[in-house]
Amino acid sequence: MIPEPLLSALKLRLPSLSLRVEPSAEGDEIVIGAAHPAVGDLRISRDGPEAIVEIGSITHGHFASYEEGLSLAAASSSVIESLVDFIADVVSDRVLFWRAKGGGAGGWRVFNSEADMSNLGTTEGVAGASFEAERFLWSGPLAS
Repeated sequence: MIPEPLLSALKLRLPSLSLRVEPSAEGDEIVIGAAHPAVGDLRISRDGPEAIVEIGSITHGHFASYEEGLSLAAASSSVIESLVDFIADVVSDRVLFWRAKGGGAGGWRVFNSEADMSNLGTTEGVAGASFEAERFLWSGPLAS
């Protein structure tokens, strides 16, 4: 089950974002429809105390609070804040997604400044850049 505070936080911070809740075998998922078909939908699901974000078939990541001593409510708030910040960066094209050509590896890098974004045409910031990687922004694929 997706917590209502996450839905509320997304709607408050990103009111123009089109999102829906869909049932799945593991519980409800929040789905943000793809801005480009090559990227695919952004899906948020829950796995215990973690949230899992999937970006189409490109990559996925886990959001959790690892800070010791936090109450369940405080840990949940921390995860929600991180998720909403990340999704705001995604839909603003400040996150470079990548996957190895042929599959098997993928990830992302958040760009914090315009200077960082000057590296979009390179494999800089792509973990294990010794392989050919396909690169994407939320708005679509980047030329290789």
